[in-house]
Amino acid sequence: MQDIPEEIDRIANTFGGVVTIDISPFNPMKILYHRDKIEEILNGNIPLPVFLTIDPSNRCQHKCFFCFTDTYKKINWVDLKPLVFHQIISDFIKIGVKALAYCGGGEPLMNNEIFNVMKQVKEANIEQGLITNGGLLTNKKCNIILDTCKFIRISIDAYTDTVHRQMHGSKDFHNIIEQIEYMVENKGKKKLPEINVSYMLCPMNFKSIVPAVIFYKALGIDSLIFKYIYTTYNGIQAGYNSDDFIKDNYKEICHLFEKVESYQDSEFKINYRHPWTFITDTISHLSKLYNRCRVQSLAMAGIAATGDLYLCCDRRGETILGNIPKDGSFLDLWGSEKHERIFNNINLNECPQRCKATEHNIIIEKGFIENKFDWNMI
Repeated sequence: MQDIPEEIDRIANTFGGVVTIDISPFNPMKILYHRDKIEEILNGNIPLPVFLTIDPSNRCQHKCFFCFTDTYKKINWVDLKPLVFHQIISDFIKIGVKALAYCGGGEPLMNNEIFNVMKQVKEANIEQGLITNGGLLTNKKCNIILDTCKFIRISIDAYTDTVHRQMHGSKDFHNIIEQIEYMVENKGKKKLPEINVSYMLCPMNFKSIVPAVIFYKALGIDSLIFKYIYTTYNGIQAGYNSDDFIKDNYKEICHLFEKVESYQDSEFKINYRHPWTFITDTISHLSKLYNRCRVQSLAMAGIAATGDLYLCCDRRGETILGNIPKDGSFLDLWGSEKHERIFNNINLNECPQRCKATEHNIIIEKGFIENKFDWNMI
């Protein structure tokens, strides 16, 4: 694997031999906007969070073979209770949370209270986004999402009904596409929410990168987001090893992405989750990339459908600070002695191979602690 500090300079669109600065919601350098909170963490304090996730439901109507929360869902097959849901939002408003996302857990739209909460959050001027499999969308629900959310990310991972059924174990592909078309048609001049489709790569779908890009660009979405499925999460029974898959198919995947670069324009973007995993055929475990996780309190924490306040969304069922309202409110649990104890004792070796905090943690360690940025030399 290439040297990580060098790769920080290449968090960009690198296919076709062209390196450009990637100004997108997926560029991890945006964490520098919160330098004051980073320095607060490095001084031994726990700042109030900027971003939080909420799992409205642990139930799901899809049966994805690669679901890393499958075992957790089966044990905790519940929805977040409406009163608790609204109280949590009230606490977020009090502490000045900037943004939140509804995800899972399970499928957020299994909990119908989410639409009343979206209206409450909009009134409080908190940015919000929805991550969904899209199977429960209707025109009425889409109208609320269009009116309240900054983005909607639909996890489809296919561009045909056949492959979608194989990956998601569902029969709702055509309805999902119809609802995307409805949202594209009805977004209006404000151009929000951003409509994104998530496409997680595996042996079943990676050869379809080019036709998928053509298909989704024609639908009029804002971006198509590519990410590898990592089978190294505990509990996943995918039937293949993601490390071997990436190594064996790396050259072909790069070639396919080179072919689709020309489809990008001002209205349609191709984004990569964990950008530098697409420029190497060996994906190192995050424990080899930095010494400890410092990002949790900024952007990794969330509320489970059970009411548990967890410190890391990639380790649901672990890193739990307490339960709302059983053990107190969000404000009671955040910054507690238990919070400090968990925060200071995260074992990276127990974390998944990749998480959304990977690049952020590298930036903090290399840029702030090792002073690789040389801040004052412009």
